[in-house]
Amino acid sequence: MPAPNITNEQRVRPISEFTNNQLLNIIRNNAAPEYQKRIPAATQSSIHDVMNGIMSSTSLKNEFYNQLVNVIGQQYVNTWRWNNPLKVFERASMNYGDTYEEIAVGMPMAQVYDPQAEYLGADNFRKWKVPVDALYYRPDFQHFYPVTTDDKMLRRAFYNESSGLSTLFSQLIMSCYNAAEVDLFEAMCSLFVEYARMGGYWRVHMDNDLNDMGSSETDARDMLRQIRAWADNLKFVTTKYNARHMPIAAQPDELVLFCSPEVKSALDVQGLATVFQRTDAEPTVDRIITIPADRFGMDGVQAILTTDKFFVAIPQLREMTTQTNPVNINSVNHYLHVWEILGVSGFQPAILFWNGEGSTEKVTLPAGTAAGTPRFEIKIGTYEGQETTPTNVSRGDIVQVVADTTITNDNAATWRSNAVRYELAPSAKPYSEWTYVTPTGMVVCGLDEPNTTIKVTATADYVDPATPEISNSMSASLDIPVVGAGVIGFSPSLVTAIQVADVTVKANKDAQAHAMAVMLDGRKVDVSHQAAWQSDTPANATVSDTGLVHGVAAGSANVTATLFGVSGSAAVTVS
Repeated sequence: MPAPNITNEQRVRPISEFTNNQLLNIIRNNAAPEYQKRIPAATQSSIHDVMNGIMSSTSLKNEFYNQLVNVIGQQYVNTWRWNNPLKVFERASMNYGDTYEEIAVGMPMAQVYDPQAEYLGADNFRKWKVPVDALYYRPDFQHFYPVTTDDKMLRRAFYNESSGLSTLFSQLIMSCYNAAEVDLFEAMCSLFVEYARMGGYWRVHMDNDLNDMGSSETDARDMLRQIRAWADNLKFVTTKYNARHMPIAAQPDELVLFCSPEVKSALDVQGLATVFQRTDAEPTVDRIITIPADRFGMDGVQAILTTDKFFVAIPQLREMTTQTNPVNINSVNHYLHVWEILGVSGFQPAILFWNGEGSTEKVTLPAGTAAGTPRFEIKIGTYEGQETTPTNVSRGDIVQVVADTTITNDNAATWRSNAVRYELAPSAKPYSEWTYVTPTGMVVCGLDEPNTTIKVTATADYVDPATPEISNSMSASLDIPVVGAGVIGFSPSLVTAIQVADVTVKANKDAQAHAMAVMLDGRKVDVSHQAAWQSDTPANATVSDTGLVHGVAAGSANVTATLFGVSGSAAVTVS
C-alpha cells in the first residue's frame, strides 16, 4: 500500500485518524535512507514484517520512535491539547538569550520657553533626564515530562486493528503536553499574587460577593457599573493604577477581565460587550477570561480588570526527546521539555474588585501656599565657574533668581505647587525699557537702567479650589543691587564731571535739584533722574531718587549726585 500524500488540510487532523499502515508509511517517508532500505512499506499483509524489522535493531527502533514522536506527533498533537485559557497571552517565542527586558519610559518635564532667555551651554548641552524603569524576566519554568514505552506495548499497538499506533502514542504524548499546559496554567495563576506583592492593584471594594450564587441582579449591576467606569478611567494617562507607578494609559480594545465562572454568570455579558468594544450581536466577549476563584490566590477576589500585556509569557523550548533505556533495552523513555519565561508586568494597570478594603486617595490640599524670598542662583552662563553666588547685577547683564513655595501644612499636604510668578515691583524711577524679568526668574538689566536697585517679587501661582475667586498676592521680594556703568545715550567714558546747582527750599516744601553730566566734548546732559542722590544732613533736608529735595528744618545740607562713578555736590539752604 503506497504511503498517503499528506496535504495541508490533513495536517490539522488528529493523529488518531490515521491507520497503522498510513502512519508507518509516513514515518518511513520521513526517515533516513537506511531505515527506508531495511523497512518495507506497510500493507495489510506486511505489517508483521514491518514490526519485526523495527524490533530487529536498536538503531531502527530509535529511528522509528524519533520520527513518530518528534515529526508526526508534533504535527498533529495540537488538536489534542487541554485548552489553557491563559495561553492566549503568550508572546512571541524567544530562541536566543535567557533574559527578557521590559522598559517603560516616563514623560519629560515641560520647560517654559522664553525667546528672551539666555539659553547657553547649561541648557543646550545639559542632560535632560526622563524617568525610565525596567523589569527583567528570566526562564523560571524549565520542566521535563517523562513517559516510557516498551516492546510489549508497541507489539500490541501494531496488531491493534486500524489505528492502534496512533491511539497509543497520541495518548502518551498528550499526557505530557497536557501536564505541561496544566502546570503552565497554575504557574500563570500564581502571578496574580505576584502583582499584589509588587505593590500593584488599585483595589475597589465591593459590598456583595458575586461568587455567591445567591447574589442579586442589583449586585451584578453595581459591579458592571464599576467595570464600565474603570474601563473609561484607564484611558487617561496616570501613574496611580500600575505597580511601578509609571505614566500609562489603556484603551478599551486592550482590556481583559479575569473573573470566576460564578461572577461571569452573574454579569450581563451583553453589557460587558460595550466595555470591550464588542457588538451586542456577539454572544460572548472573548476578553473575559474565567479563572476558578481559588486560583487567584487572594481571598475575596471577584474580578481583575487589566490589559492583554499583564502576563509576560514567552515560550523558549518545546521539544520531545527519546532515549533507549540502557538497563532495560526493551523500553524507551520519552521526555517532553518545556521552557518558558513567566512573569507579570508591573507597568500594566490593574484594578482589583474584591470584598477587602479599597484603595483610598486621601488628598490633603496645601494650605497657605506662599512664595519664599527669591534668592540668587548660579545658572546663567556669565556666572558659570564662579565659587560665590552673585549678589548684584550689572547694567546690561542677567542674573538668575529662584523662589521656592512654602505651605502651612507641610506634614499633612499630599502635594505642593511649585509654580511661582516673577514680576518687577514699581520703582521710584521708571525702569529701562530693556529691563525685565522672564517667567523663569531671569532678571535682565538694561544698559540704560537708571535705578540702583531692581525689586523682584515672587507670587505663588496656585489657586485654592475652595476659594478660586480669590487672587494670589505678592508673597515675597528681593532687592537686587544694580552696579556697573551702563549707557544713557552716550558712553559712560565720556562723562568728565557732574554739576549740581545750589538749591533753596522752605521748610516742609519741595524743590527739584538738577544734575548735569559734563561730556568730554563740552556737551551737558541733564541726568537728574538717572543719578543716585544722597543728603549728608537728612535732619535739615532729604533728597529722593529723582533729585527732589524736601526741606525738613531751617539750616543747610549738601546733596550729592553720582553717575557712573562720577559725583557732584551742591548746597541746600532751608529757610
